[in-house]
Amino acid sequence: MKNKHLILFFFTIAVLGWLLSRFRPWGNTTELHAALLEVDTATAEVLQVLAPGFPPWSLHKTEEGWTLLTENRPMPLAPRQSAVLLAAAAQVQSLRVLTTGRPDTLGLAPGQYLVLAWQLPGGAFKRLHIGYETDAGTWVQLPEEQAVFLAKGHLRSLFAVDARKFRSRKVIDWSVSALDSMTMAQGDS
Repeated sequence: MKNKHLILFFFTIAVLGWLLSRFRPWGNTTELHAALLEVDTATAEVLQVLAPGFPPWSLHKTEEGWTLLTENRPMPLAPRQSAVLLAAAAQVQSLRVLTTGRPDTLGLAPGQYLVLAWQLPGGAFKRLHIGYETDAGTWVQLPEEQAVFLAKGHLRSLFAVDARKFRSRKVIDWSVSALDSMTMAQGDS
């Protein structure tokens, strides 16, 4: 090839690259992996969940761990159950940003969304509205912002539950290996 052919080839590739970047059939990506909601569970006091169709419930920090409160009834929560809920609620990561004039199509209209609210020391709240789920994640919105975010994980199915599901099914919780003897006595008939 002669030099004029190399120059023509170079300019052809440059023009095709510019056209492809300018008029590509796929849209600009708005993907980002940023923390939408970061809460230190060591300092947070209460996590409130208000889900449409379910009684409101909340997790309260006590000396023994986290206690679930629903319908004015406290229930101790197993550490592994509370760890899953707290980890999901404390670290909400966004995958994508969407600006829409129709948040109701994403489950973010009043009466559709689930409210997740952290009460911090001093009485301040951090709130998050949780909409519908997709295969990629869950649509969420910070109340003070217009933008809608696709968050990592399936948050709605984790928090839109009846709190009685977390109730322990055991009547007595004791270890058989710690048992020395057992006596059965018949009462007066």
